[in-house]
Amino acid sequence: MTENRYTIGELAKKAKVSTKTILVYEEKGLIHSYRNSENNYRYFDESALIALQRIQMLRYLGFGLDSIRITMNHYENMNVSEVLLAQKRLLEEKTAELERMIFCVNRAIAQSEMDDFQIEELFDVLHTIITSRRADECLKLIKKHIDDPGAWMKWVFEQGNLKEGYKILDAGCGFGNLWRYNENRLPVNIDVTLVDYHNTNADELEKYVADKPQFKFLWGDMNELELGADYQIIFANHVIGYMESPKDTYGKLKSCLAMEGKLITTWAGLKDREQVVNLFCSYFPKEERKLQDFLIEKKQRIGERERVLNEVFDHVELRKYPFVLTVSTKEGMLEHLARWAESMGISPSADLNRLAEELISEKPYEINCDNYLYVCS
Repeated sequence: MTENRYTIGELAKKAKVSTKTILVYEEKGLIHSYRNSENNYRYFDESALIALQRIQMLRYLGFGLDSIRITMNHYENMNVSEVLLAQKRLLEEKTAELERMIFCVNRAIAQSEMDDFQIEELFDVLHTIITSRRADECLKLIKKHIDDPGAWMKWVFEQGNLKEGYKILDAGCGFGNLWRYNENRLPVNIDVTLVDYHNTNADELEKYVADKPQFKFLWGDMNELELGADYQIIFANHVIGYMESPKDTYGKLKSCLAMEGKLITTWAGLKDREQVVNLFCSYFPKEERKLQDFLIEKKQRIGERERVLNEVFDHVELRKYPFVLTVSTKEGMLEHLARWAESMGISPSADLNRLAEELISEKPYEINCDNYLYVCS
C-alpha cells in the first residue's frame, strides 16, 4: 500500500473529474480501488491518480474506453517520464492527422466557391486520409517485428525487371518505399511518374526526389488525371482499398500500358489472418462463428479482387511473398492481438493481456504472413 490514499470524493477532486466518471472507469477496469479491512471503506492509491491522468490524455486524443484499456496495458511497466514521452508521440501523431484534416477543410473551402462543387469530393478526401492512417499504423507495427523492413519492396522491385529507358508509372506512390529501398538499383534513363494526393506521405517523397530528374509527380485522383501512355511497367502497390471501382481503375491503368507492358499490383494475403483466427478460436471458443465469418469474408474479398483482374487483363499471374514477424515482448504481442481483435469484432478484454503473456512466455512468437503480388498483362 502506498503512503497516499484517497476516498472516491478526494480522488475526484484531485483529478478534477466527477465521482460518476471514476465509477465508470473502475467498472471498465481502468482504475482499481481497495478495501480497508478495519472500516471496510474503499480507497484509491497513487496509482489510480496516475491512471486517471493517462485516461484523460487518451480521452482528449479521441480514444474510446475499450481502446484506452488496451493502451493502458502498454503503460504497466513504464515510469512517469516514459508515459509522458509515449503521450507526446501520440500528440505528435494527432497533430499530423489534424494537419491533414485542415488541408481537407481548406480544399473544401476552395472548391465550395466553384460552381461545380460536389460534397462527395470532400468525402473522397476524408476516405483517403482515414485509409492512409490505417495503412501507416499497420506498416509501423510490421516494421517493429521484421528483420529487414525493406525486403518486401526490394522483392516487388525485382518483379518489375526494370530496364534502361523504361517508362514507369507508380499509381499511389505514398511514402515511396519502392524507390527509397531501391535507390541504388535504378536503371539509367528511366522515366518514373508518381501519382498520389497532396498532403499524404507523398509530400515527403516529393522532397526526397526533388534532385532526381527521372521522377515527376501527378497530383490528384488517378481516375480523373491524364496519366499518359506507353508505360512498360505500372506499379499499384496496396492501393485497392482506395479504389471506389477497382474494375474501372484497373481498366484505366491497362489502357496506359505499352503493347508488352505489365501492371504489378499487390495486397495483403491470408496467412496471418488464418493463424490469428485459429489462435482466437482456441482461446475464445464462444467467438468461433464470428471469427470464421471474418475469415470467409476476407477470402471472398480476395476472390472478388482476383475476378476483377481476370476480367480486365488477358493474363494474370499470382506470386506470393512469405515473411515472418517475430514478437518478443508482451507489449508488442498485445499490440498485434488488439489490432486483430478490433478488426475481427472481438471486444478487448483482460483475456488479451493474459494471452499475450502466454504466447511469449517461453520464446518469441512468430506470426506467419504473406503478401500477394499479381503480374497482369
